[in-house]
Amino acid sequence: MKRPMHSLFGRVLLTILALAALPAQESHAGNTTDSLKIFYRVGKDAVDPTFRNNGERISQLLDIIGTAFGENRLEKVTITSYASPDGGNDSNISLAESRARTLKEYIASNTGIPTSLIEARGDGIAWEQLREMVSADEDMPGRRQVLDIIDNTPVWVTDDAGNITGGRRQQLMDLGGGRPYEYMLVNIFPLLRRSDATVYVELRQDAGEAQGPAAHETAAAEPDTVYVFHKDTVYMQPVVTATAEPQTSAREIPARFIWGIHAGYLASWAESYGLTSSALPSFVAGADIRIRIAPEAPLYLRTGLEFARKGYKVSGFDDSRTVMNSLLLPVALDYAVSVDDRFELVPYAGLYYSLGLCGTREFGGESVGIFGDAGGFSRHDFGVFCGLEVLVGRFSIGVSYRPGLIYIDREDRVYGEGSGMIGYSNVKTRGLAVTVGFNF
Repeated sequence: MKRPMHSLFGRVLLTILALAALPAQESHAGNTTDSLKIFYRVGKDAVDPTFRNNGERISQLLDIIGTAFGENRLEKVTITSYASPDGGNDSNISLAESRARTLKEYIASNTGIPTSLIEARGDGIAWEQLREMVSADEDMPGRRQVLDIIDNTPVWVTDDAGNITGGRRQQLMDLGGGRPYEYMLVNIFPLLRRSDATVYVELRQDAGEAQGPAAHETAAAEPDTVYVFHKDTVYMQPVVTATAEPQTSAREIPARFIWGIHAGYLASWAESYGLTSSALPSFVAGADIRIRIAPEAPLYLRTGLEFARKGYKVSGFDDSRTVMNSLLLPVALDYAVSVDDRFELVPYAGLYYSLGLCGTREFGGESVGIFGDAGGFSRHDFGVFCGLEVLVGRFSIGVSYRPGLIYIDREDRVYGEGSGMIGYSNVKTRGLAVTVGFNF
């Protein structure tokens, strides 16, 4: 029911949002309100006045509570604390409860108010708040997929026997090679590690003080006042002005490590005495890892191990077919160029080392080994490794070119030195591969 205009008492709700965050940059992803913020060190529950200019903000919060209590106008303080999704579920529940309990004790010990006036609870992981921030963040990589996981994947996924096989957090970590998760870890998760403190104060006003909409119009120009609507009545409340934290643009932080596997078609041939042999169709299969080497840019060192079955055919005076089974170790640099939330182009270039495992040459109805003393070919090869990948979510389609830089023949054991026979001496390998892959 509306209080009469001559009432001496009003009620006002002052909401102070206290955020517990990593020592990381804030982004517009969490810029939901201009409010006092109390930041916490990562994984901690202690209120630290020396951290990120907390001292001034904490002082303002305690002054509001202490003044209201001293004037017998404080009704209660409520605290709700949260944790972010990173870390174990049980530990996050405990951390949220500990933050609420510690803030309650801090307020009581620094204001002298009884703990009976403070209601504190931990609310676990702030999934709802995470969804709101992701939805509002236009720079969020894979935003649609992240929202779909939050909305449709349970916190825990179990099999028919009740064993945990995965969950919401794991799917977020796996999405897009980990890039959306790392973005949230830096730009959004810090704003979820927080405590929301609400102070309920009974506001006394002088009998002759104007109230209602007329008061709102009269004092609208006063810089230190704000009008708070409570039910049907407008009350005037002095407000503490806090300096807003400087905002920085959110930057997409790519994943630090990306593991993957690939397999596909390999066409290989050889160059000998300036002539090119016929191509031999075959295959490659391997595993690779990409390691980010730039602090925040998607510049990666690419390496791994690949099995390649390569070779070449020579037709004409001497029809022969040479096959080499090798292990290839590439070392290259690549850079990921985002096209949209799902597509990336990844060009790369570097070098490779190849170790021949076994190989044969078929000619004249015979088959002989090509490595070692009998064959005259070296097991070691070295060349350029370059290509382009198209990433679609976790899947990749790529093409690569592998020209050898050294001669792999040591001695022509068939026709002898200086014979000039194509494919037996002055041999450099060439290869063109088309592969599909999957990133974990």
